[in-house]
Amino acid sequence: MKRITLFLLFISVSIFSGFPSNQLIPNLKERIFDICRNPFFQNQEQHALATNISNKGNTTDLSLRELYWNTYQPVQELDSMISTQQTDGSWKDIDYNDLALSNWQPTNHISRLLFLGRVYITPGSKFYQNKDVSIVLHRGINYWFNVKPVCKNWWYNEVAVPRFMGLVFLFMENELTPREKAEAIKVMNHSGFRMTGQNKVWLAGNVLLKALITGDETLAKEARDTIASEIFITTKEGIQPDYSFHQHGPQQQFGNYGLAYISSMAYYANVFGGTSLAFSQKEIDILRNYVFEGENWIVWRGFMDVSACNRQLFKQAQVGKALTLCVAVDQLKKSDLLNSKAYNDFLTRNLQPGVLKENNSAKHFWCSDLTVFRADNHYISIRACSPRVKGTEFTNNENKKGHFISDGCTIIMRRGDEYEDIFPVWDWNRLPGVTAPVLDNIKPQTKTDDYHNPNPFVGGLTFKSNGISTFHLSRNGVDAKKSWFSINGLLVCLGTDIQTKVNKEIVTGINQAKLHGDVIVTLTNGKSLVVNDTLENYSAVKSIWHDSIGYLFLKQQNIRVSTKIQFGNWHDIADPYSSEEISGKVFKLWISHGENAVSNPTYEYIIIPSVSQDSIIRFTQNQPIEIIENSKTLQAVKLKDNTLFQFVFYKPVRITTFTNNEYLETKTPGLLMLERKLSNDLILTVADPTQKLSEFNINIKGKYSGENAVFNTNTKETIISIKLPSNENAGSSVTLQLKKIDN
Repeated sequence: MKRITLFLLFISVSIFSGFPSNQLIPNLKERIFDICRNPFFQNQEQHALATNISNKGNTTDLSLRELYWNTYQPVQELDSMISTQQTDGSWKDIDYNDLALSNWQPTNHISRLLFLGRVYITPGSKFYQNKDVSIVLHRGINYWFNVKPVCKNWWYNEVAVPRFMGLVFLFMENELTPREKAEAIKVMNHSGFRMTGQNKVWLAGNVLLKALITGDETLAKEARDTIASEIFITTKEGIQPDYSFHQHGPQQQFGNYGLAYISSMAYYANVFGGTSLAFSQKEIDILRNYVFEGENWIVWRGFMDVSACNRQLFKQAQVGKALTLCVAVDQLKKSDLLNSKAYNDFLTRNLQPGVLKENNSAKHFWCSDLTVFRADNHYISIRACSPRVKGTEFTNNENKKGHFISDGCTIIMRRGDEYEDIFPVWDWNRLPGVTAPVLDNIKPQTKTDDYHNPNPFVGGLTFKSNGISTFHLSRNGVDAKKSWFSINGLLVCLGTDIQTKVNKEIVTGINQAKLHGDVIVTLTNGKSLVVNDTLENYSAVKSIWHDSIGYLFLKQQNIRVSTKIQFGNWHDIADPYSSEEISGKVFKLWISHGENAVSNPTYEYIIIPSVSQDSIIRFTQNQPIEIIENSKTLQAVKLKDNTLFQFVFYKPVRITTFTNNEYLETKTPGLLMLERKLSNDLILTVADPTQKLSEFNINIKGKYSGENAVFNTNTKETIISIKLPSNENAGSSVTLQLKKIDN
């Protein structure tokens, strides 16, 4: 992908000019016309890219379809649209009776009218005010009025059709006959002020178009206020306190509704900019924070995290959604010029990967059960679900295989393309990081509530670049305590107390990505093997290396690795796609716990996200991490030099720390990370995964001073009571420092 040309387009900056308030309607129209006349992709190379990503606009993913709509169209394609239209205003290659719930065929009719309408109002275009184009546009809109196509999915009828036909009506406003204008208003009347979150924004935007067509300034202001009313932090649908995004209930929707939300808001920031309806500085601040504290975290080198795509695991979803976010970022930048550098840095990281060095960082989204660890050379995310958060959804016959995808799914990226379009050939029983039964047939869950996990012990904590993510799995007849510990760029993965009531093999996926080069297995006896086009079973494995990622095993486990070709079809992922079989070479690594998980109820492994084939062997000989315990009471790891400890306490417990005479005792369950400085001062970070506790209480051997720290002279312990966040911030981390006092 040639991204430099794209980047040069994105870094352009538009300066708004002020508009007289008594010209509000004309000025809003002109703002919309200006945006439409200047699509984001304006040359043949960019058109080819958007065409490829979106399958020429024929995509199930609205974000990718809009990406194509915002694309320069070559003259020859516009000529073809004109010449192939039939005399009744239809196109022969479009199925106007399509019954699909997504990728509804009649939207292609609207796309063509939109493209032609755009060049019809663009001075300098050969189609500007062209009589033949005018005839095609009139025929096209009248065909729609006469046939009145209706989709079985309400969203197309109430959102998509008015949204884009409304633009066509606006382009042709001065040419519409009284009958055409009346019919146009009927189309626009399908939208109104209702619903919540991004659906509310979409509908209000359509009302704005109706107001512009009818010249109703009062209605235009009401539409603007309705759109802006969704720019706030909420615990319901919309931007969450941790800057994730929820829609369809408490469900992470970064790549679906959240992406549409920021795309819409950035667009309207442009439309209203420079007028009396411009967003306030507070509203712009919230949108900026949503970009950088939310969406920014889940795109990596021009690819969106698989887990952030939620149900929309479509063709080219990762690339297209990331590129759509880049478009939104560029638009929002024009309304927030004082922060241009931050926006440009975002665009550089995703359009010119590797140009900017990225700092190590970590964040746990406590409202959405998602943890992200980023470094300059890798990206890792862990996605879970709880009684508070729905893991995913099955809607519009999309996400038909995603039964386990929110059960600890662990995404590991170096380049970004590791999982690109892998979904039809994924073994959905063995997803990365997931512990689950091997089912004969994975069927979609028709009730979204079926994607809840009933155990509330699900959460995480982060401080700087290190952190913990934990997930007490209690779904699908399997119960397991699973935790991930990120320490200085390494990821320690522990599972314990795995139990099941189903008579199926229980497995834990480690990774499953596109095969990229050799897979090297090193056994405990020092012998190294190349796994080539086969499935192998090992019990005496020391390490496995593939695609610059190392997997280190600290105990004997039933390791399975496959490099075989896997088969599948896109129709099994989402209904609009073909059932034609496709294949792909896949690297698949997992642990078999056997039937009922009786023989092997635990697992332990370390992921080294960036290591050469030669270095993995040296690393295994000098690896810096020690697993303290992996039991149903405690999962804990530390650096061998005793400078960093990470604990998941399922029950109150005492544990030895720096020396045999020093210890830490927790009085409550929860998460704790302890960093010891050279001065022997301590940095403590704590969190409550259940989001129910008001305090985290621990005793530490020795004398320390700090906030809420009291030294007991009898026991020689420092007693610490840490007040935990509550309400909308429950589950977030608290960090405090303790100063060591010599006795």
